[in-house]
Amino acid sequence: MSLFKNFLIFLFLLTLMGCGFRPLHIGSKNSATETLFLETEVAPIKNRTGQLLRNSLIRHLYRGRAKKEARYRLITKLSENKLLFAVKKNAFATRANLALISDFSVLRLLDGKIMFADSSRITVSFNVLDSEFASHLAELQARKRGLEVLSEDMRTRLAAYFYDQTDKK
Repeated sequence: MSLFKNFLIFLFLLTLMGCGFRPLHIGSKNSATETLFLETEVAPIKNRTGQLLRNSLIRHLYRGRAKKEARYRLITKLSENKLLFAVKKNAFATRANLALISDFSVLRLLDGKIMFADSSRITVSFNVLDSEFASHLAELQARKRGLEVLSEDMRTRLAAYFYDQTDKK
């Protein structure tokens, strides 16, 4: 039985190698991708929610390392929508969804050309409570969670783009 499992695992890995699968975060190209992150300036984003997203992006892209001279600029447009639902008999909502949408692009500073553009979206839910203060805190925490996931998703999409760029060099 163990030999059969090992054979299946080997066959699976062989299939992955044959289809061109490459791990994104392992190998020498990962260091090149990380270097490109350090050469990317994160442009300011409007309003307080944008500031929180920018701080999260800086934390995820630079990971505490010293930033290099910028060759690229990450420009982000953030929007959010709140939808109340789960209405009680007295017409008060008990749940809400907060949708955060990030449209972002990577601009090459040398010539101003947009190198990559994409969009990322996350929806988080929170309880609407009887206490206005508690509801406000629940919304703030949901927004913070959503922005963290949004910045991780943006980093993954940027890593995939920069990884492909290291192939072309």
